[in-house]
Amino acid sequence: AAISEADILSFVGGVAGSGLVAAQLSLTINEIENTIRASIVDDDAGASMVTAGSLSLSATDASTIDSVAMGLSASGFAAGGAAVSKNLIANEVSATISGSAATVSGAVSLDAKSLDIIRSYAIGVAGAGLGAANASLTLNDIGNTVRASIVESTIAAAGEISLSASETAPSVVPDFNSAIAAPAGMVSRLTSSLNGNEVNPNASIVSFAGSITGSLGAALGAAVADNSIHSTVTAEIVDSTATSTGGSVTVSAASDAAIASLAAGFGVSAGLAVNASAVNNTMVSSIQAGIVGASTISAGGDVTVSASDTASIDALAFSLSGGYAAVGGAVVLNSIANMTLAHVSGTSPSQVAAVTNVGTLGITAVSSYTISGTSLGANLGGVAA
Repeated sequence: AAISEADILSFVGGVAGSGLVAAQLSLTINEIENTIRASIVDDDAGASMVTAGSLSLSATDASTIDSVAMGLSASGFAAGGAAVSKNLIANEVSATISGSAATVSGAVSLDAKSLDIIRSYAIGVAGAGLGAANASLTLNDIGNTVRASIVESTIAAAGEISLSASETAPSVVPDFNSAIAAPAGMVSRLTSSLNGNEVNPNASIVSFAGSITGSLGAALGAAVADNSIHSTVTAEIVDSTATSTGGSVTVSAASDAAIASLAAGFGVSAGLAVNASAVNNTMVSSIQAGIVGASTISAGGDVTVSASDTASIDALAFSLSGGYAAVGGAVVLNSIANMTLAHVSGTSPSQVAAVTNVGTLGITAVSSYTISGTSLGANLGGVAA
């Protein structure tokens, strides 16, 4: 078994104050790029030979990034600030038998799974007598390769042969604010005005961008959250012979990756108040299960090839502007363009996949997406747009 539990906890905070002009930037960048591999492969002398009572290969990735960027700028004349949190997880997770032969009196199991989480928080506050400007930006990306495979090998087992590759979102995490471990005082300023609107925090990516600006003259603010998941999840038997005399053969690929994102911006001024909040979420992953090439599969039970995808996005953009002249906007963009494929296929007329001596052959591919996007905005003033 190969297990990775890489963990990054990052906090950066900046404070700028001046009687005339104040400016600050809070920036945190975090990356996890690991290889987690459990494998049996051929060596320089020839193919590997394995004889065992049971055979299990397991590769698990449970990486976590908790990132907080916070900034405060204040001045009697002009103040500006920015808080940016950028995070990436791009791991390779594999359980593989390649160029080898195995004779097993029990079951054979190959399991590769990813349980990664990014929790990202960017919040900025700017206040000044004449003009205040602030931008809060959170950028998050998960792009894993998860693979369970038997390649150019011969497997003979008395029990079940199973291959499973999966990318899974957490089922339970703490509430949104405590999940990111941000200071409660600054969080309450943003969340108290949301009127109970929130997003589901049980997700692979949980992001929050918040901006507060206040001025007697002009207040300008922006809160932007941009999130992407583009993983490859594959379970396959390629150019191999797999025989289970007393059990079934199962090849399964599954993903239930999820994004939860919130951008909230507030601008208040006696003169001009302008605020924009935007959320952009994209999922473009591949989930494939297959018996491929010159493979021959036989089983005492059933042969099942299945691919499933239950991706979900929950997003909220909130904008509030108040002043003599108030302008604001809230935009949510969500996109899921995943590919889900289950197949038994050869690669040429001479490289044909064959499934023989089975109870039932089942090939299924299922996609079910859930998308929730809400944009809320209010502009209050003598002139409002």
